[in-house]
Amino acid sequence: MTIRFTSYIYKLVKVSSSLTPRLGFVLHQALQSFIGIMDHKQSQVTSAKSVELLKEQQNRNISDGADDVKEEEHSNSQPISSDFYVPPRERLDRFLKSPQTPFKASKNASRSTASRKASFFDLHLHPELQLRRIIPVKDLPEKVSSVCDDWISTHLLFTSTKDDFPINNTGDLDNGKLASDQTSQEKSIKNENALAASYGSKFGTPLALLSSNLIFKPSKWTKIFEFELSPRERHAGKKFATPDGFLCISRQLEDEQAEALKSLCANDQKDIQLITKHNLHHMMLWEFKSLYAGSRQTLDKFSKLAGDFKWPTCSRERKEHCKDSRHDRDGRRTSTGRKVGFDSRDVKIINEIYESVYVPDPVNEDQESDEESDSSGSDMDDSSDGHNAGGSGTRYHRPTTYDDMDTEPDTNPYPDADDVVDHNPTWTNPFGPESTPVENISIAMTSSKATAKKKTVIQTNRKKRASKTFKPITSSKKISKKKKKEQYDKRPPKPRDMIIQIWSAMVKFDATILILNAGNYEIIFIRNRARNTLFMSDVFKVDDLLYRKTQISLHGLAFYDARDRSHQLEALETTPDPIFPPSYHLQIDFDPYPPVHPAAAGLSQAAEAQLTLEDVVYDFENKVVFNVLLPKILSGKASMEDPYDKCMLRDHKSTPPSQLESKWILELGDKITDKVYPVVVRNGSASFSNKFVVKVTQNKYEYKTLKYELQIHRRVETTSFGVKVFGILEVPNSNVRMMLMNDAGVSYDDLRHKRMFTFAKKHRNCYVEAINALHEQRLLHGNPKSGHFLISKVEDGTARVSIVSYKPQSGSFNNNEEDEATIFGRAKEDELKLFDKFWI
Repeated sequence: MTIRFTSYIYKLVKVSSSLTPRLGFVLHQALQSFIGIMDHKQSQVTSAKSVELLKEQQNRNISDGADDVKEEEHSNSQPISSDFYVPPRERLDRFLKSPQTPFKASKNASRSTASRKASFFDLHLHPELQLRRIIPVKDLPEKVSSVCDDWISTHLLFTSTKDDFPINNTGDLDNGKLASDQTSQEKSIKNENALAASYGSKFGTPLALLSSNLIFKPSKWTKIFEFELSPRERHAGKKFATPDGFLCISRQLEDEQAEALKSLCANDQKDIQLITKHNLHHMMLWEFKSLYAGSRQTLDKFSKLAGDFKWPTCSRERKEHCKDSRHDRDGRRTSTGRKVGFDSRDVKIINEIYESVYVPDPVNEDQESDEESDSSGSDMDDSSDGHNAGGSGTRYHRPTTYDDMDTEPDTNPYPDADDVVDHNPTWTNPFGPESTPVENISIAMTSSKATAKKKTVIQTNRKKRASKTFKPITSSKKISKKKKKEQYDKRPPKPRDMIIQIWSAMVKFDATILILNAGNYEIIFIRNRARNTLFMSDVFKVDDLLYRKTQISLHGLAFYDARDRSHQLEALETTPDPIFPPSYHLQIDFDPYPPVHPAAAGLSQAAEAQLTLEDVVYDFENKVVFNVLLPKILSGKASMEDPYDKCMLRDHKSTPPSQLESKWILELGDKITDKVYPVVVRNGSASFSNKFVVKVTQNKYEYKTLKYELQIHRRVETTSFGVKVFGILEVPNSNVRMMLMNDAGVSYDDLRHKRMFTFAKKHRNCYVEAINALHEQRLLHGNPKSGHFLISKVEDGTARVSIVSYKPQSGSFNNNEEDEATIFGRAKEDELKLFDKFWI
């Protein structure tokens, strides 16, 4: 078929797009098979004629400045001029199979390998929404990429004209037809943000455009999907559990009257509107890690997390505490998460992945431990590329390239390339299989002190690095709970922290697919809501020939999944007695996207009866014994199996009966001052924080002062500056004694640190009124420092100042003795002067 005849056919197809949708579609269907056959024949003729045409153009040296010929690096490609016409099908095939340029770290790149620890949203995630199991899926990218092959084989997209198609003849992206900065993709990567931006211009935006047109088949190229680096809504921003990349519905389709939306068929318009209505528009997520934090060595460790997963919760027993002011609400620990919908039912590939089953590696644990300890001599060959460990739980070996090893030099227990210079020629190759002894090679060995010192330093560094590696505790006998806990604590920390981030983000945005991208390596995660399970792919290299096809297929699967789930939620509004998703019945305090169904809001209101603050106060006033969790500096407990100390009220010298033991547990937090600690009071699901404090003493002199202060507090308890005190708690067989009292607010210094100057100056008279009220009780403070006067806001907006500390030298005076009255007046004047001095 000649080029001229081909252009006529393509013009005819373009004209068909201006007809009615039904006639245009019929004409497209009639011409598709014919064009496909003729394109295939033309590509064969093109391969033979293109070389001759190129030579003629070069010999003629055309004056209009034709571009030089670019040879394709791919083995199946032919040298074709950028001005010579190439069918769109072949251009797309060249683009999908063209090799990728790997990301490179810049000279000043951040070498930090730290990962964010679990925070408030993660630690307070509702138990019914927490991750329970991780299942690796073998050959997941290969299974997913087949979706893109099906689209290409049956699609009419390739009848687009040359001016429309965003891929040029050489298979490269046409920068003029894509709204992205293609120049930034060649820059070196400095940090995680630079990687996300570079990925967006290199893969995110172009592949979103391709997937949009492959899925919706518009008459002209239309941007339906967008790759973005931040969520659409401000309230879902960077506060917590927010990933680094999103595949969203294009903003230009949010308006129902938008021209781009009207260009789609009625069914597609409805699908997009339902996805947006039910807040499923963040269809796919990305979590980026820098080239050092997400090295191949780190990503390989994800396979160790396969199986049951233990989610961290906010508790000081596990040393994981949010330390957030939102820790509790109305007497219970707050819950985060999202009332998620159903899993998709009609997305074939995803349903097949959901049927995957985790089969642990049958290798004996002792043997595995021995292999790990001697792994420097048994490496994987370069051809395996680490893909054999995803489906069966097989243990990954160390990286196979020098670049991979160099990403984490401090934690690599294997010899560096420079280390082998001064060693015996018979050595184990750290970059491949075990080598045979090197013969007939002589290496100059010097006996100088410098060489001997270098050997010592190398051996010392190697031992230090080797001691940092993780070696699980293995035994043929039953492992005790203590051993299991030690083994759990030694699991790879960074992959576990990353998994927590990934799952929390998928819950928050109710996404099914998330990609963990570390520049040159990726892991694909697919989430099942019903079983709280995460399906995980092998480590996938970005320069793999299937990479672009896999990404486009994931875009399509994410859209089909969101479409399926949005239709299920929409059906609830038309069903007489709908069966809501189980998560709709949960009581969640921080839900960024609540359900839109009118009846969903009242499902969680029938929660169990909550304990009140009065219940806590009753126990403080009537119970005798409490369980208390003390900081290590105060507690004498050496075992974590029973971390609680018993404490009892001071007036009881003997062990009280069991019915006087409170079920409330007191947890001391990080100290506010040297002696004052905040207290979290909890009982099962109920908890109260920022309500109580304790003042701690650890010797007899301090205890004597504490008893004096208790007497003064009880004397002025009903005054305007008094504080409710419940008594002194003693820890048996210890010098620790604690005065339990209400939290009275913050000090003046804290207000200055928090830049609340206006509030402090506005209510300065409250401090003066408090010290005068104390003097009216014929009492002196003795040490009126700013830290002893606390201020808090009252419900009506006013302030209340409380005095929380007294010096024993201050005392009362008898009204009947004039001399003492004179002395008291003089002491009061001196104290007011001292008070003013502290408040200048």
